[in-house]
Amino acid sequence: MKTTEILSFLPFLFKTSDVKKLEPHADIFLHRAKQRGYIERIIRGTYLNVFKCQVADTFPGVEEVACFVHSPCYITAEWAINYHGVLLQSPKVCTVVTTRPKRKNRFLYRGYVIEYSTLKRELFFGFQYEPTLKANLAGAEKALLDLIYLRGKRIPVFDELELDLLDKALLQKMASKFPSYVARYCGQVLSV
Repeated sequence: MKTTEILSFLPFLFKTSDVKKLEPHADIFLHRAKQRGYIERIIRGTYLNVFKCQVADTFPGVEEVACFVHSPCYITAEWAINYHGVLLQSPKVCTVVTTRPKRKNRFLYRGYVIEYSTLKRELFFGFQYEPTLKANLAGAEKALLDLIYLRGKRIPVFDELELDLLDKALLQKMASKFPSYVARYCGQVLSV
């Protein structure tokens, strides 16, 4: 099979294991396809099918790539808060949380930084699959709590939050599952 034929069978985002199902010499295939500009390496073992994206005239979004690279995970913090309309500024870093530590915790995709953080299993809740993004996304309240938990008091965006869009009862209920400093700091933010 020709390179373009194999690439037409592969999805927009694929892993080395997907290529091995179609091509016995996957490493050689990937090297040659990358040299020709048919694919881009996102991180080790994960690739973007540029050939198929150009044919379809569409590229996967940052959110889709972030959730494809590492699983289980969901998008949270500033990125999710902005998506829900609570944050006015547009972030350049897509924060993704997972329960499993990752060796490489950040990479660049289409001008955006995708950054992974590890979260305790008991704090891994409050998200759902968003079909338009093709990714798991935290609700606004959970994203705010994750932001406080991950960044501590080093959060420069509070003056740009539309706090009236948050469900205060849900926020307090979710905050009870976090360490006490998160609930305390969240209460300070809401009282401002």
